[in-house]
Amino acid sequence: LLIEGLVPVNTGNGLYLQVYSGGAYQTSSYSYTQVIYSNWTAQNGQAHIRLSWVNNQISNGASNGGYNGMVILQNPSQTSSYKHILAHGCNWDTNFAGPLITEVAGAWTGGTGAITGFQLFMASGNIASGRIRIYGVKA
Repeated sequence: LLIEGLVPVNTGNGLYLQVYSGGAYQTSSYSYTQVIYSNWTAQNGQAHIRLSWVNNQISNGASNGGYNGMVILQNPSQTSSYKHILAHGCNWDTNFAGPLITEVAGAWTGGTGAITGFQLFMASGNIASGRIRIYGVKA
């Protein structure tokens, strides 16, 4: 996934990802680690993977560029192991009043079923604008 200029309706939001497997969006069993500069946080048993840093507040100002990044869902169609999720992103942070880079490594550990979809959503409110490109999809 390539995320370009995702701007929330409400400022001070975080960006989340959930996978679709077994006929439903999975709302538990996500484990991930986030790295920002020299800080890191580990999250286990979560309802999603947070693509923006835990204390990160994405600005809703279009001139700030929104959230930009990429997400890799590794081998989503296989059914023998957990699905690893890697993300690299950046955005203008309202807490720091500056640019912020976030690295995320995680997995959905709720089963080994194939991932057949995903959803990106903000902590509150909707996404005002931006583009999400999907690569590697076979019809």
